[in-house]
Amino acid sequence: MRRSASKTIHCSFPTVLLFLLLTAAVGAQGPANTAELDTVLQKMEENGARIKSFSAQLSQKKYINVLQEFDTEEKGMFYYARGGDASAMIRKEIQSPNHTIAIINKDQGLLYHPKIKQAQKLALGQHKDKAEFMAIGIGQSRQKLRDNFFIKFLKHEELDGTRTSVIEMRPKSEKTAAFLTVIILWMDEQSWLPIQSKLQELNEDYLLTRFTNMKINAPLPDSTFSLRLPADVEVVSQED
Repeated sequence: MRRSASKTIHCSFPTVLLFLLLTAAVGAQGPANTAELDTVLQKMEENGARIKSFSAQLSQKKYINVLQEFDTEEKGMFYYARGGDASAMIRKEIQSPNHTIAIINKDQGLLYHPKIKQAQKLALGQHKDKAEFMAIGIGQSRQKLRDNFFIKFLKHEELDGTRTSVIEMRPKSEKTAAFLTVIILWMDEQSWLPIQSKLQELNEDYLLTRFTNMKINAPLPDSTFSLRLPADVEVVSQED
């Protein structure tokens, strides 16, 4: 039996962010490497403006600091498209070992666990722009990135034969920084898209994600960013 939105959970924005990312001390930027950073952000913005859609295979693994080891690696697909109103539409589907689907479409979020027949619906409300944390480094303007993060260029690094620029981003929001302390992006210097990201939490756990077989501006059907749930799925709605 489907449960309606009458069951409501009030959650803080860090909980919203936890949902968006599917994961189980802020300092100012110094003057070093400012020119390098400006160049990287400009390239990201120029190339991001041309992106209408993006898809890639993904693999991710969670590092558990207290155990000093990685959890089981997860694999799946990631899809991104820019809506007619410039809002981000995102689908992150983990296919193994446990099937989960997360969808962000305009101001609505959905997290679906097919195996246990449960889904969470989330009204993003005033935090709908934060949904792009799920696709950080894809399509955002440099001003938007600077408004939300302290950003620093770290180095150039070759990753599996691909030359990348590595940047560090620390949230300016104290609420976000209390949960997500730092994001590190490895930007492919040809596409200026992230081929790897590291999202670190306050306890020094972190999620390491890799993108491969990336496709840019390939057609994506509207159904990619919507989901018809089976009638026997239990649905819980959360408010902003």
